[in-house]
Amino acid sequence: MKDDKRLKRKVRNSYIVSTVSITLVLFLLGSVGYLMVAAMKVADTLQESIAVTVELENGLSDEQKDAVNRQLTAEDLVATIAYVGKEEKIEDAEFRKMFASEFEEILDENPLLDSFELTLTAASADKELLDGFIAGISKIAGVERVSYPALMAERLHATVGKIRLVLVLFGGALLVISLILLSNKIRPEAPQTFSYFAQQGVRTKVISGDNPLTVSEVARRAGIPNAEKFVDARTLKTDVDIAKAAEEMTVFGRVTPDQKKKLVAAMKRAGHTVAMTGDGVNDVLALREADCSIAMASGSGVACQASHIVLLDSQFSALPSVVAEGRRVINNIERSASLYLVKNIFTFVLSLITLFFTLPYPYTPAQLSLVNALTIGIPSFILAMEPNENRISGRFMPNVIYRALPAALSDLILVVGVMLFYLAFHIKEDMLSTLCTGIMGIVGLLMIHQTSLPLNKLRKAMLIGLCAAFVVCYFFLPELFTLSALDKPSLLILVVLGLLAFSVMFVCRRGLRKAKARLNKGIFPRRKKR
Repeated sequence: MKDDKRLKRKVRNSYIVSTVSITLVLFLLGSVGYLMVAAMKVADTLQESIAVTVELENGLSDEQKDAVNRQLTAEDLVATIAYVGKEEKIEDAEFRKMFASEFEEILDENPLLDSFELTLTAASADKELLDGFIAGISKIAGVERVSYPALMAERLHATVGKIRLVLVLFGGALLVISLILLSNKIRPEAPQTFSYFAQQGVRTKVISGDNPLTVSEVARRAGIPNAEKFVDARTLKTDVDIAKAAEEMTVFGRVTPDQKKKLVAAMKRAGHTVAMTGDGVNDVLALREADCSIAMASGSGVACQASHIVLLDSQFSALPSVVAEGRRVINNIERSASLYLVKNIFTFVLSLITLFFTLPYPYTPAQLSLVNALTIGIPSFILAMEPNENRISGRFMPNVIYRALPAALSDLILVVGVMLFYLAFHIKEDMLSTLCTGIMGIVGLLMIHQTSLPLNKLRKAMLIGLCAAFVVCYFFLPELFTLSALDKPSLLILVVLGLLAFSVMFVCRRGLRKAKARLNKGIFPRRKKR
C-alpha cells in the first residue's frame, strides 16, 4: 500500500512538473515569435528613412542659408542633407503634372519656398529624440516651417514600443544586442537587364519556391514590371487555375517542380515563346519544357545538361548580348537565304517551262556564275557579317519564301517576255542568253537593294560596287562570260524590260502582301448565322 501511494505521488508530481514546463516553453516560444514579428516590422520600417523638409523664409541671403545649413548638419539625427531651390520645384515636370492646369493658380496662392531635404538616422525610431529634434530645428532663425511623414513615424514608434513591452515582460532576461536586417542582394546590372527585356516586349515572370510576398518585393527592387502581382502556387489546384495565373500574374511563390513545368506549358499553349532560366535540380522539368532553356554554370550539373544555353560566368546581364547575337544570326541568315532562293525558285520553274515547251534554256554556266557572284555570293557574305538586332517575327521558311518570291516571279515574267520576243522576232540564241543574263542581273540588284533596306554607308558602297562590277563585266568583258554584243533592237528590249523590272517587282510584292493578309484572315471566312 505504501509503495502504491508513493508511486501515485510521483506520477502526480511528474504530471504537474511536465504541465508547468510545457506551459513555460509555449509562453517563451510565443514571446520569441511575437518579438521576431515585431522586429521584422521594425526592419521593414527602417528600410525607408524618415524624410524631413525644412522650408526657409523668403528673402534670406546666401550667408543666412549657409548658417541654417551648418546648424542642421550639426544635428546628430541628420544622415543626409540637400538644398532644393524653389526654381527647381517650379521646373519639376512631375510636380507640375501633379496639379495639371491649376498649377499656376495654386502657385500664386501658395508661393514655393527654398528648402533643405533631410533624411534621418535610425535613432529617429526613438519618439522623444524625434520630437525634440523637430522642435529644435523649428526654432532656428530663418526656418519658416518643418514637415515630415508623421504616420510613418508613429508606426515606427508603435512597433518599437511593442518590442520594449516584450522586453519588460521577459523581465530583462533578454538583452537586445543588435537588430540585423536580412535582404536579398540585387546585382547592380539586374534592373538594367530587366529594363532591356521590357523594352523588347518580353514579359518577365519570377517562379520561386520561396514566400510569394518576399519574392514580389525582391522582384520590385530588381525593376521587374508588375512585380506586385503575385500568387501563392499552393492555391492553384487545377490546370485551369495555373493557365489563368500564368497570363495574369508576374510572381509565383511556393511553386513545386511539377507546377513550374505546368506554368511553362500553359504559357506555350497561350501562344508565347518561353525562355526559362534556372540553376537547380528542381528547375530541370521546366527547363526541358521551355522553348529556350538557360542555365548558370555555377548551378547544378543536371540543369546545365538539360539546358540549351549555359552562361559560363553565371551573369544574367549577359542575356541581352545573347539575344542580340541570336537575332543577328537569324535575321542575317533570312536575308542571305532569300537571295539564294530567288535563283532557285526562278531556275526551277524556268527549267520546267523550257522542258514542256521545248525551248532552249537561256543560260550558260559562265553567265550564271556572273549573276551568282554579284547578286548572291558577295552581298550575302557582307550582309551576314553585319549587326542586326531587329525583333524576330514569324517562322523562318515562310519568311524566306515571302522575301524571295517577288524577285523570283519578276525574273520569270521578264525572262518569259524575252523568250516571247525570241519566238516572235527570231532573235539569235546567243542574243537571247545575253538578254536573259542582263534581266536576271537587274532583278538581282533590285533584290539586293530591297534586302539592304534601310541603307547605311556600307550597304550603299556595296550596291554601287556591285552595279559597277555588273556593268563592267556585262559590257566590257563579254567573252569571259560567254556574252554577245547587243544590236540596237536587243539593246532596246533590254532597256524596256530593265525599266519594267522595278514596277513588276513592286506589283508582285504588293500582290503577295494582299495574298498573305487574305491567308491570315482565312480564304473562306465563315458566314454569319442568320
